Amino acid sequence: MDQRNFLDSDYRVFSDEVRHASVQAIPAYPFVTLLERTKKIAEGLEQIFKIAQTNEVQKEYARDCDPDEPIEPPLSDRTVMGLLSLGETASQMLVDEVACLAKWANERALEKEGTPQSSPAADLAIAAQAAAALKQNGAKKEVPVETV
Repeated sequence: MDQRNFLDSDYRVFSDEVRHASVQAIPAYPFVTLLERTKKIAEGLEQIFKIAQTNEVQKEYARDCDPDEPIEPPLSDRTVMGLLSLGETASQMLVDEVACLAKWANERALEKEGTPQSSPAADLAIAAQAAAALKQNGAKKEVPVETV
């Protein structure tokens, strides 16, 4: 039995089939695009967290300083909560996008492995689901269609 805490587990998004196919068969463009978006979101989240942390320090300072000392007031709780909500929403959109891409990649990998998992009707349904998920998440990117 593994003695690690469940939070320390290595939960992989992509199956072994996807990892194998990514070396040989699955186009890298969707992954590169996702990594670029992930980097931008992570940079934005970093700034949101810095703002929230700095604001807490500013609150402490404002409480402890001389009332006559001119200082910049901290951000309102509403503003900070708005920033944190933005971060939460961006993170959830990213998680959804990774899940959608993982599903797409897994299906492509199974096709390349020769697993009878795919059919034109199934591919059309998957494409429709992916398009609906991207539209719902407000994403405006195109994923190239692989021709067989």
